[in-house]
Amino acid sequence: MDYVYGLELSDNATQDAALPTEHKLPPEELDTEFKKEFPPDPRIGSEMDDGARVWKVYRKEANAHDSALLDGWSSTLDILLIFAGLFSAVATAFVIESYQLLQPDNAAYTAAALYILVSATNHSTGITLPPPPDLQYASSLARWINGLWFTSILLSLIVALLSILVKQWIGEYRIRNLASARSPRDWARRHQVYSQALHAWPVAELVSLLPVMLHLSLFLFFAGVVAFLWTLDKAIGAWTISLGGLLAIFYLGCTLIPLWVPQCPTSTPLVHQIRKVVLSLVLIFFRACALLVSLFMRARDTVLSQLSTQLSTHNGQSPTLSATADSDSILPIALSPGSSVPDNPIAVRDRLNQKISRFLFQRSDNSMFQYTWDQRDQLESSALRWLIHGVSDSDAVAVGVQALGAIHPSSSLASQLRQCCQSGNEFTLHGALTRSSSWPSVAEAIRAQRSVACMATESKSWTWSSQVHDVCQSDTPASRGHCIGSRAPSARARIALREFKCPLRTFAWRSW
Repeated sequence: MDYVYGLELSDNATQDAALPTEHKLPPEELDTEFKKEFPPDPRIGSEMDDGARVWKVYRKEANAHDSALLDGWSSTLDILLIFAGLFSAVATAFVIESYQLLQPDNAAYTAAALYILVSATNHSTGITLPPPPDLQYASSLARWINGLWFTSILLSLIVALLSILVKQWIGEYRIRNLASARSPRDWARRHQVYSQALHAWPVAELVSLLPVMLHLSLFLFFAGVVAFLWTLDKAIGAWTISLGGLLAIFYLGCTLIPLWVPQCPTSTPLVHQIRKVVLSLVLIFFRACALLVSLFMRARDTVLSQLSTQLSTHNGQSPTLSATADSDSILPIALSPGSSVPDNPIAVRDRLNQKISRFLFQRSDNSMFQYTWDQRDQLESSALRWLIHGVSDSDAVAVGVQALGAIHPSSSLASQLRQCCQSGNEFTLHGALTRSSSWPSVAEAIRAQRSVACMATESKSWTWSSQVHDVCQSDTPASRGHCIGSRAPSARARIALREFKCPLRTFAWRSW
């Protein structure tokens, strides 16, 4: 007799009772091109696995984003290389003629020698000779002309060299991302490492600076042309100055107007860099003001405390320290112990060995894998945040939102994502549902509820559950969200959704 279950059961009955009841959800319809390309995950709770759909969607969107960014940089660099080559050839033709102004004048030396001979033989006649010719062979204007033109050529050559280097960097970045990985999740982590490095290092700033350097080279060459023509004919020089002034005004206007009018079509990457610099300077100014105010307040408090101490001493009362109202202990003032020598100090030799081991590890390829593993939560959080808030495709955003439900709510990854949601980057309910020609499936509604329950606070989780249930059952066009068709959900779907309207913590975290 089986006293564990309280009744005597046969072997078959015992086995049937011991087996848990398996509930299966209806299969999801692949009614859109997005779902056909990226089928839903077969099991609820596997949205964050190594081969989950979210990492495949991330790879596609990341490759599209990188292609748009890097192709734009490559086209800009190609134009700069062509223009720098043509400009250097034109400027070299002018320099060939202008550098002769820096060479000594042989005719002046010949005239000076004749003057000396005539002066030596002219003592008897007493005739006054004219002053000798000036042997200074380079005038200040000639130096200015050659200095401007040579600087212009050097700047154009520097732009060409840096453009070649940046194109090599772009090629290396693409090769790194095209390399195979063990799983889509590992590829997402590795791509996030390289993407963060690409934006952390001033590569974009350098690409934005190269056109400015080439523009500066052009204006320097133009200034040298004006100075050269001014020595030959002042009228032509004045006309050239007027044309150059109009060009400079137009250039400055097209560059600076987008700083005040962001929707201006003349915006360039340089404008974004200028805006960042201006905002950084303003931020530094306000921080300096805040520091000065804090120092002033601290000095004022010190002076007031000293005055109160002196007044108390003068009146015959000893100053006392009173605990504040918000102090948690009887003695809120604690004396910090002095610095002491550690019990087991590390020897210098051991420190050197640690440094050598660290450098040897950094030289190997395993350092990259170790870094991605150590920073996996931060990298995955950054990848998911970019997929949710930085991609325009609503289906890709919905996949990213649905994957949040597979994260354990007490993990560091969930904490980082929850902090991002609390800072004003919350996702909407309709953003968690993919576009479909019919109503959302039960599995998709469950994924949306789990994600909301994982990211929302305690007070919001019950409200989200009711909203998901109402959206999936309402017949109004405004509440259908991403649903394109007007077909009502089936009776089975209504029953399943009604069952899943139970407390969210019962079902949302059951898979964890």
